[in-house]
Order: sequence, then C-alpha cells, then structure tokens
Amino acid sequence: MRHVANALLLVGMLWAAQGQARDKTMDFRGMTFSTDPKQFVERMLYLHGEIIDEGRMAQRNSQSQQVKELSETLVKSHQAFDDRLKKHLKEQKLQSGAFKPRTDEERSTLASEKSTESKLKTLSGEAFDQAFLAAQVSDHDRLLLSVLAGQQMFSGQPLAAVLSEMQPELLKLREQAYQLLGQQAASLGTGGAGTGTGGDAKDSGKK
Repeated sequence: MRHVANALLLVGMLWAAQGQARDKTMDFRGMTFSTDPKQFVERMLYLHGEIIDEGRMAQRNSQSQQVKELSETLVKSHQAFDDRLKKHLKEQKLQSGAFKPRTDEERSTLASEKSTESKLKTLSGEAFDQAFLAAQVSDHDRLLLSVLAGQQMFSGQPLAAVLSEMQPELLKLREQAYQLLGQQAASLGTGGAGTGTGGDAKDSGKK
C-alpha cells in the first residue's frame, strides 16, 4: 500500500508541475502573457479575428472612402496573419482552439474588445470612423506589444520567426490608422489623434 500511495503522490506532483508549466506567465511592459505557445497563438488569433470583424463592419458602415480602403487592407492583412499562425500551429502539430482567457490581463483584453465591438455597432458617420480608427490604433499597439513579448519568450523557436515577419506590417497598419485618425480629428477640430503607445513599440522594433 505504501508503494501505491507513493506512486500516486508522484503522479500528482508531476501533474501539478505540468499544470504550473502550462499556466506560467511573463510580464512585459505592463501586460501579462502566457508562456504556453498554443495559448499565446490562440490569443493572437483572437486579436486578429477582432480586427477582421471590425474591418468588415467599417466596410459596411463607414461613409469615408479612406476609411473603407484602410478597412479593406486591414481585413486582407490580418486574414493573412491569421492563416500564417494557423499554419504554424499545424507545423508544430498543435490543434487551434477557441481563445479562453486565463489571466486578468487576458480577461481584460476580452472585455475591452467586446466593449469596442458593441460601441461601434451603435455609431454611424464620422463618429463611427473616429471610434473605429481609435480602436485600430489601440488594437495594433496591443498586437505589437504581444509580438515583442513573444519574440522574447520564444527566442530561437519557430514562433519567434513568425512574429518577426508580422512586425513590419503591423507597424505600417498602425501608422496608417494613426495618421488617418489625425486627419479625421483635424477636420472636425477635435484635437490630437490616438495615443503614443505605438511609438514605444516602433522604437523597440528598430533595436
């Protein structure tokens, strides 16, 4: 009986250790990320999916040709990012699943995205365009920080290379949304455009 008890205790310890490894996180510039590559990719897929949905909404609801053109580019680019991440999971023999937030940061991200989507559905015209563009600046700041964190966490692994490939295009899309938001704000006399968070991400990407 003692041997059985010891064996069960050992199995329990192993399961606990594996659970801790799966649930391990890393803090990066005020955000918390799962160090499990599958969970990390599922979070990235969720964020890309949200931008795709918002872009399609802008194609339907925006009255600005510039915003419509940007939204078309966003949908196309983020669908390509989505496909590349899914290809990576397949190459690593991992099955993509629905994103399930496990940390306070991830739950906050989920709530923020749902709130943005709900807000956009209630707006139209210039109000919609400004809210949409501001959301794109924020979303791309979040994605860029995720990319930088992932490059650090998975350095030397295939996932880091995939994230590195995405970074230049994400920076470009973020800048396009930021510039267009500034133009929209100036035309309405509402002041500055978005936040400066992406500046840190761009500077880090150049190092």
